[in-house]
Amino acid sequence: MTEGFNRFFVCLAAVMMLAGCASQYRDLEFSDLRMVSVSPRSAQDIGLTAELTVSNPGRTFVVDTLEVTLKAGDSPVVYLRSGGIEVEGKTSREYTVPMHGSLAEGIGLFTVMGTLMDHGRDALKADVRAKVKTKCGLGKTLEYNDIQL
Repeated sequence: MTEGFNRFFVCLAAVMMLAGCASQYRDLEFSDLRMVSVSPRSAQDIGLTAELTVSNPGRTFVVDTLEVTLKAGDSPVVYLRSGGIEVEGKTSREYTVPMHGSLAEGIGLFTVMGTLMDHGRDALKADVRAKVKTKCGLGKTLEYNDIQL
């Protein structure tokens, strides 16, 4: 009988930990995204450094993988990747995010730059997929689509 109670309390504690760790993402706020630098590495590869302000009222977590698809209209233009970013808990601060990526097939660097010069960053939207992990070891994939830049 005692063994049954012990199992129950272990399960209850596990559920409470899961609920506590997983619920922290809903209050995240992202603001002030700006591109600091863009550096072509070859005809198809680019490096990009962005600064992003994150308000995180929850616990510290790590962004293991960050994947961003920049789109002009509905067509992908640039695919970017980054990772290993630790977002401090109970803070609002700016993070420098170095990214590397490649241009979509059939897209040249001059096409992207021309779009930006003609229409500004309002011409671009982003799909973002982030795999995050808390210090308690739980992971979750967050997806945001059609973010206007």
